[in-house]
Parts: sequence; C-alpha cells; structure tokens
Amino acid sequence: SLGLENAREFSFYGLLYPFRETMFSDSDEKQVAFTKKIIQIIKEKRVIDWVEREDIQREMRREIKKLLKSNECPEDKVEPLTREIVSLARIQLKEV
Repeated sequence: SLGLENAREFSFYGLLYPFRETMFSDSDEKQVAFTKKIIQIIKEKRVIDWVEREDIQREMRREIKKLLKSNECPEDKVEPLTREIVSLARIQLKEV
C-alpha cells in the first residue's frame, strides 16, 4: 500500500502521480512523503466550516503552492494543481 494509510491519502497520491518523474524522480517514497506533507498542511489549516471560508482556503493554497514550488513542480502547473488539491480536500478532508 506504499505506506499510505487509507483511500483518502491514496486519492491525493493519485493527483500527484502525473508529476512523479519531475517532482519525485520516480520515487514512491518521495511521492508518499510529499502526499503526507500536503495532507498535513490541510489538516493544520482546517477549522469548522472551512469549506465555506475563502480566507482559510486561500491560506491552504498559499502553503501548498510554496510546497509545490520547493519541490520543483513545473511553474505552469502550480496554480491548477493547487486548486485541484484544495478541491479534493473539500471532499475528502471536509470534517475537522
């Protein structure tokens, strides 16, 4: 199971899969560690009703973008990938 704890974590892992070569040098370990960092950011920022709160989501996006850029995510993919991650979080990690 690659060290992913559940289907929820796997869904974020899958979202990052197209960037596997560029960002993770084809390494499962690096991709799993990065997936867990993304989920950690989201969990740390979550508050009650965060899915309704643009300010909280903006903070999440800022942190996620910073992480993506530091991991050599292609510049033109940072914004769309960040939005996809937050959209997925709104479904998978809605509950605080």
